[in-house]
Amino acid sequence: MLESTADWVYFLDDDVVPSPDVLNCAENIIRAHPKAAGFVGNTAFPPANTISTAALHLSGVTYFFEAMSQIPNDVPWGVSANLIACRNVSDGGDGVKFDLRFPKTGGGEDIDFCRQKRKYSISNGRQGFFPAPDMKVTHPWWNHGRRSYWRFYMWAIGDGALVAMYPEHCYRVWQPNCAETLLLWACVTGFMICQGMWPQYALRGALYTIIANVVHDCYRHLWRDADRTHNLNIEPKISGLSWGIAVIESSLIRMASEDVRETARRSLDIYSFDRLHKTITKYPFKKAGMELRPELKLLCFQYKSVM
Repeated sequence: MLESTADWVYFLDDDVVPSPDVLNCAENIIRAHPKAAGFVGNTAFPPANTISTAALHLSGVTYFFEAMSQIPNDVPWGVSANLIACRNVSDGGDGVKFDLRFPKTGGGEDIDFCRQKRKYSISNGRQGFFPAPDMKVTHPWWNHGRRSYWRFYMWAIGDGALVAMYPEHCYRVWQPNCAETLLLWACVTGFMICQGMWPQYALRGALYTIIANVVHDCYRHLWRDADRTHNLNIEPKISGLSWGIAVIESSLIRMASEDVRETARRSLDIYSFDRLHKTITKYPFKKAGMELRPELKLLCFQYKSVM
């Protein structure tokens, strides 16, 4: 961005496949909103055709790629796989850069970047980010669809930093999630060991916590919200036993993401017990009149709209 001389910068991941008219769509929306901070494009994934890709889809980790472009106006942020940002060259530049504290292959940096861009734009009498649903790209499955969860581990670390960086968009949720419940059982285990007792009840409690989360996710996907699965971008061959395995794997991915987010702030030197139970408004869909997918309500940060 520092070397560019353009008025607008179009961010695309190096592995996405843009639609043939993506530049025309970008030009049209820039001309329609010349004072915008930027534009959030539509980033879709191919149909899930394996158990692992179906699990990723069900866990909710890919949901925000496409959903952000569906917000009617004033989009809070967008993924940098398909994002346009104004360089604000006419007023000397805003000085907004990607924060290098975030992991190179992680998450959170695009949220932070967009929030800073929007703040600068609004403070200078301009506008925020606009949705660009016609600006479409297709993002392939990572690692060619093979299981590799390191990327989502790094995502969780990056997202964990946002709670400390944006306290004005956080609020406290007192009902413990899976990660916080497991932390409680870990404390009980340590206490029992210090008292010279075998922590069988604490270990059972931790195991029952994991089982309860898996059972609840199975109930949601296989029974309560079974009709909704017909609208998911998952190929019909993922059915029967394969579908059940995908649901269980998606539950494990969700719980792992919660655990990493809860401990990520330690690795970034921004952890404090004051931030336990706090959430950040990453998915402000109620304000936009949109429905939040049920599995996202179970993520570590139970996102609500207070922005």
